[in-house]
Amino acid sequence: MNESKQRRAKRIRKLFRDFIKGRRTVEGRALFEQWIKDKSSVDAPETQIPAQQKREALEDIYARLQIAIARGEKPGVVHMGKRVWKWAAAAVLIVGIGSFLWRMVSHRAYVDDKSEWVVRTTVVGEKSRIVLADGTVVFLNERSRLRFPASYKGLDKREIELEGEAFFDVARDPAHPFIVTDGNAMIHVLGTKFNVADNPEDSSVVVAVSEGKVALRDRNGLESAAVPLEHGDAGIWHSGSVVRETTAAIGNYFSWMEDAQLSFDSMTLGEVVIQLRRIYKCRIVFDDDMLADRKLTFQYPKKDLGNVLKLMTGKLNMHVQVKDSVYHIQDAGASMGDPIK
Repeated sequence: MNESKQRRAKRIRKLFRDFIKGRRTVEGRALFEQWIKDKSSVDAPETQIPAQQKREALEDIYARLQIAIARGEKPGVVHMGKRVWKWAAAAVLIVGIGSFLWRMVSHRAYVDDKSEWVVRTTVVGEKSRIVLADGTVVFLNERSRLRFPASYKGLDKREIELEGEAFFDVARDPAHPFIVTDGNAMIHVLGTKFNVADNPEDSSVVVAVSEGKVALRDRNGLESAAVPLEHGDAGIWHSGSVVRETTAAIGNYFSWMEDAQLSFDSMTLGEVVIQLRRIYKCRIVFDDDMLADRKLTFQYPKKDLGNVLKLMTGKLNMHVQVKDSVYHIQDAGASMGDPIK
């Protein structure tokens, strides 16, 4: 190959490489289109394009085809920048890599393949706001994990999976139920606002409804066994069964949200502790069961559990001590060590 051909080949490869990486020129586009329409002219010995660049080009078309399918564009048209390409033009390329890839591209947006789901996680001290493809807004609490499809196009239901805690503001769509799975607990929704939290201490899941209605059941159980929950209700799934709980303190389940407070109005300390166990996902025990019957009215910004328990029990002439990560509520006269400072 003489020097002029070498320079030309190098220049063509650069134009091609720049085009597929987004640095697009009229000349680069023309080269790319020529390769699509008639690969032989571009694959002449003096213009050989490296296999890696061709793979990148295929991936570029593959991604654009996916986007076009997800948008519901009419068969035969794929938008690439300002220009409209015919499916037939891209078909030359697709045939070259086999019909399997074509089938995978054309159906991917419609297949319920959980291996393709998006995953979002949060660490200690981190919260995240996530907007799903249907417009549903999810507020993910710390140390939580959410899995969901990138698109609900072609699916008859909107499914997601949760580990941890999240608040959902679900976009209403009666034709496509919204389903949250947390372990073996399953929540069916049409459009509402609710909180879901699992508790690793006792493997339970709590669903608290802020607006609208949901249905909670075991994922392996019958739909007819689902327990309906509406505004002011909390449903607790545990060991395959669901219990509906109506409580005036439903707002405490949303206390991890911004500017929220814990509020208990004339509740027994036993009822309060049940909620705190679920909210803080920890073990709290009474060294004397009689203490659980004491009534309490309390309102306080949600802070670390130690401070909350110290203030609450102090109002009832009790104290709290921690041993092996377990909070022990005791009468003020009892002692097993130093109380929480």
